[in-house]
Amino acid sequence: MPSRRSSTDSLSSELSRRDIPSSLPRDVLAFLLHYPHLSSSSSPTKAKDANLRFYRNEQAARPRRSRCDELHDELRGQWAELESRHDFVQWLFPIMEQGVNWEAEPLELHEVEAIKADPTAMARLLESYRIMLAFYGLRLVDPGTGELALADETPAPHPASFLQRFANLERHGHNFLRVTRILKCLGEFGLVQHPPSLLLFILHLQSRSSAALGGPFLTSPSLVRSFDGYWRHCVRDDADRAFVRRKGDEVREGGEWTGEEYREWVTRRAGEREKP
Repeated sequence: MPSRRSSTDSLSSELSRRDIPSSLPRDVLAFLLHYPHLSSSSSPTKAKDANLRFYRNEQAARPRRSRCDELHDELRGQWAELESRHDFVQWLFPIMEQGVNWEAEPLELHEVEAIKADPTAMARLLESYRIMLAFYGLRLVDPGTGELALADETPAPHPASFLQRFANLERHGHNFLRVTRILKCLGEFGLVQHPPSLLLFILHLQSRSSAALGGPFLTSPSLVRSFDGYWRHCVRDDADRAFVRRKGDEVREGGEWTGEEYREWVTRRAGEREKP
């Protein structure tokens, strides 16, 4: 059995090798390290499969008793419902941490593999992401690359306009926690193109280069703190995380990150991921 010192040395070595600051919040560190306290467990809890059955549309979310497809229909485009309800996000975006809905279970390792192997379940997960993107004023252009765009089909002051959606996001800080959970969940299920794409698109909106769209947007101090302190670190791929961090620093210093640069990056990065 390894000593506590050797385990600590090994952890420090991995953090250094992957350029992960040890000062990050504990939950972010656990996520980046693939929850070592769980992966090393000798007794996997396969009896716990509520998340798997939910994404197979066999299990109802508790306490509302809606199955996945029903819950999607209840929430899609329902801005007040998405804002005021606090019991759905743990079901739509399960992670290996307990959330505020104690009737939802933390994600299990065996559930991750089973859901990833089920194309229909993965399609439902992507639909969950689309619903929340719309709630935040964004839309998914290309699931393969993760490319995003503004949900600009409806002009302000309609509640569905991206300006109203942005205002709601900045006004209600609990959504910052939701974004953190969404980023972790997407990474957990191997949808690695989406977290950096979301973060880099937000950086484009925050950049002065978004002036042509009426920006900069999403620059409230509380949102920027969440981005810099949490969101930009919730990317498991080391190269992607380093790039997001570098671009974030540049934008904070007044640099530009244009929409064209963003689109070029997501396309190029998707091509790189396809290479063996």
